[in-house]
Amino acid sequence: MIELLRQMMKMPVAVFVSSFEMLAKAMREMQHGYERGVDVAVAGGIGPLVEQAQQTLEASLDVSHSEESIADKEKDNMVDQDLGGDDLKLVRIRILFTKRDDEKILHYEEDLINYNTTPADFGGLRTCEYIKHHPGVVSAGDEKYLTTFVEVLARYPKQEKEYDKEQVQVLREIRDRI
Repeated sequence: MIELLRQMMKMPVAVFVSSFEMLAKAMREMQHGYERGVDVAVAGGIGPLVEQAQQTLEASLDVSHSEESIADKEKDNMVDQDLGGDDLKLVRIRILFTKRDDEKILHYEEDLINYNTTPADFGGLRTCEYIKHHPGVVSAGDEKYLTTFVEVLARYPKQEKEYDKEQVQVLREIRDRI
């Protein structure tokens, strides 16, 4: 019984010392890995090591992780909401009512925009026009539940201005008459 009591009293100290030994071992392994990395970087550069690690990762996952493929995947998943620029934009807009237990799409349309704007400005304009033409659809105080979703479906370049060419033609005719 006394032997058991003596071992129980030693146990916390033994566990404490053992955990420090494990910590010291982990620190030695980190130091060894760091030194090996520095040796590789100084001796032959780190490029081959990174390429080897990437090849190993791609082989194990059977996936390519190039920056280009990741950017393409992200671009494919994103909705185009940029209404900037002077090109023509085919736009889909939805005016939503988001009050709890009464969620619905109030208005849905597609439009062609030929000017530079922002999704917030365009959505606000269309929401105001909708409320103006459909009074009573939204109760007073419920305006805060209105939101818009704007999506650019396609972009088209603007055609050249024809009146510049017409103006030049008229000026040539005047010149010829003089």
